Amino acid sequence: MEYKHENFYNNLSRADRNSICKFRGIPKKVANSKKLFVKQFLTDKGVDEALESLDPLEYLGIFIIAHFNDDYKVDFFKKIYDYEPAAGFDATFNQRYKDLYKVVRKKLVRKGILGFFHSKSDRSAKSKLEKRVFYVPSRIADKLSFPFKAHRIDKEYWKKNRKYLLDGIMTDFYQNIESQVGIKDGDLYHDSKPFKSEFLISDWIDYWQDCIDAPGWVHFNSQKFYQILYFLSMLPDKSWLSEKDFDSFLDIMLYDNYNTGYIEKKKGGIRSKILFQYIENDQIYYQSTPELLYRYNIENPNSWHQEDEQALIIKLENTAPHTLKEVVMISDFKISHNRLIAIPSFIKMGRAKKSDYEFKIINWLINNYPFYQKVFEKVQQLRGSELVHTNLEIAKLGDIKLKAILEKKFAESSKILFLDNNYIVFLPSLLPKIEKLLQREGLSIKQV
Repeated sequence: MEYKHENFYNNLSRADRNSICKFRGIPKKVANSKKLFVKQFLTDKGVDEALESLDPLEYLGIFIIAHFNDDYKVDFFKKIYDYEPAAGFDATFNQRYKDLYKVVRKKLVRKGILGFFHSKSDRSAKSKLEKRVFYVPSRIADKLSFPFKAHRIDKEYWKKNRKYLLDGIMTDFYQNIESQVGIKDGDLYHDSKPFKSEFLISDWIDYWQDCIDAPGWVHFNSQKFYQILYFLSMLPDKSWLSEKDFDSFLDIMLYDNYNTGYIEKKKGGIRSKILFQYIENDQIYYQSTPELLYRYNIENPNSWHQEDEQALIIKLENTAPHTLKEVVMISDFKISHNRLIAIPSFIKMGRAKKSDYEFKIINWLINNYPFYQKVFEKVQQLRGSELVHTNLEIAKLGDIKLKAILEKKFAESSKILFLDNNYIVFLPSLLPKIEKLLQREGLSIKQV
């Protein structure tokens, strides 16, 4: 976006440009040329030295601006510099934050690691300072490492934590399967739609956010919630973040809240809902819960299922959603004696792409269980062969409305194959459902 870089240059004083050139090791003569100045500003020249000059909170602020797509204005820095406006709430934005901008300009802008531009979309802003949005150039952002020292724990506490997490999420999911007819023609459904692990996870993330949301006028939107999750996901594997560091991050992320009591309640909600806690030597450390949902179950197969002749009995309370996602791709399901049963599906294995068989769980099932391997080998023998199908119904659609109705109802589940010239093919067992659907729409089937 050329506008923001050129706008940045146009709104710098001569002293600002000279200071940036000096701090970044850029030739002083470049300060007089917009084209050359912007080109040099966008490189990583002198950035390492500039970053080393920052204190921890300044570095954290630069890291947040670089990684999250928000319109950060000068008030974002008030927690970083412990700034309290002398003017009251009835004062203008300029009156409240002009002194803070002087600090930001001296400590960050003039070091050449922070730029700004004037927003064209903020129609409520009444001054240049209020329109001013800060950004970190991409080459500088690439230089930024995680702003806190992560605490590595080699003991795999995440297994215990995940079991606790999945016990709640997947038990609820199983109850929904039973109560909402969650299995249709062998397919697994969630909220009346074909199962997708991403939907199950997002449902729970939404639930966590609802639990965290504080009453009143405290600002905490969905975007901010996902930014916190994303920040925690940057932790190295098997690493934990200290309570002190996480609180420092939250203080800055919640900079636009003013009521201290609500902020503490919000922080407490976040810690209790989206973090696991670990205590060592009286120090408290946290790890993000959503990340544990994305792990597979390779490490201990018997923890999430048991073998029963020609099927798998799924222990949902221990099954990671992404593990279940891959089982769904090659299996049919049924519920028997209050247990979820997965059976290898010849049809679904035939639909799977070659690359799908490289997925962790699919590959593992085929290599470790004879009944999955047997079906897989049969599919491979027939792959590429020309097959003549029997016991199929063929119909021609004579109404555009009818095609739209069937696509909406059945296309995603692949129960109907839509052919050229308005023909469809489906199993005879599906005919009563199609007839019932058409009757509700005032249509009928003509048999020949």
